[in-house]
Amino acid sequence: MCNFEDKFISLACRIEFYVHYSLFIIFILAKTVKEKSTEETLWESANKLRGSVEPAEYKHVVLGLIFLKFASDKFEDHRKKLIADGKEKYIEMPDFYNMNNVFFLEEISRWSYIIKNAKQNDIALKIDTALHTIE
Repeated sequence: MCNFEDKFISLACRIEFYVHYSLFIIFILAKTVKEKSTEETLWESANKLRGSVEPAEYKHVVLGLIFLKFASDKFEDHRKKLIADGKEKYIEMPDFYNMNNVFFLEEISRWSYIIKNAKQNDIALKIDTALHTIE
């Protein structure tokens, strides 16, 4: 149960709600509205998701997820490059990422970990932890 008096837990609960609700809305809209474009469907989903949440607050949730995905994509690209260059022994060393302006991400901060655990009840806490670990 979410404790909305504690700011950290409250944000975690909101993120969890938004993630689950967004997947549900996108699934429902995709099933029921065949004639609308993808852009229209996504726009309507975002508006329904936002609901009564202020845009100033909603953007923090969305921007955090976008940043996490971006950082994870850059990390994975650089990891593949290291492997392709025969530097497998360096793939877990942060310095080999940082010297190329790429965030080194612990396992719990990678998008693949978030996706793998997306249906867990504590996904909001996992997302919060991932973002705090990057800082």
